[in-house]
Amino acid sequence: MKLKHFLIIAFLATFTACDTDDNLNISITEADLIGTWNLKEQRIEDGSVSYVSSGKNITALYSAYAKEINMTLTFADNPKKASTEGKYTIVATATYNGRTETEEEEVYAINDPNENPNWELDGNNITFSNDKNIPANLVVDSYDGKTLRLKAIVNQTEKDGLESITIKGTMYMVLEK
Repeated sequence: MKLKHFLIIAFLATFTACDTDDNLNISITEADLIGTWNLKEQRIEDGSVSYVSSGKNITALYSAYAKEINMTLTFADNPKKASTEGKYTIVATATYNGRTETEEEEVYAINDPNENPNWELDGNNITFSNDKNIPANLVVDSYDGKTLRLKAIVNQTEKDGLESITIKGTMYMVLEK
């Protein structure tokens, strides 16, 4: 599997992140979330991708960040749907088989209303879900009325016959109204 495929899959998998945290020191309401947020930062740290095919295992360590960001995330109220618009460039660095490579790839928002997930706020956990994918959970790390900092622990395995890919890492996002 090419490095580019590792990195794109790893970065996109952040939206199926699965960590939650009940830190009650964060005070945010649904009314605070509703509206359009500008993505200011997105990165993945401490990442690893393991790909198994025909008994062979390839593991890469990676990190990634977004640049040239022109993307928004909108939380609608009725119905409670989330949608994105725009694009950014992912810059991902992976180390495998003793080699380090860096790749850049443009990432575009999916502009299909049928793909827009429902959202729910429970404490400082934002859960996204729809009929087509695994629920995604983002933890509100901080909120000051203008800037929203989110975190998720990614730990996901996808299987297809004898092939599987396991993606791990910590994803951080910063949104501003």
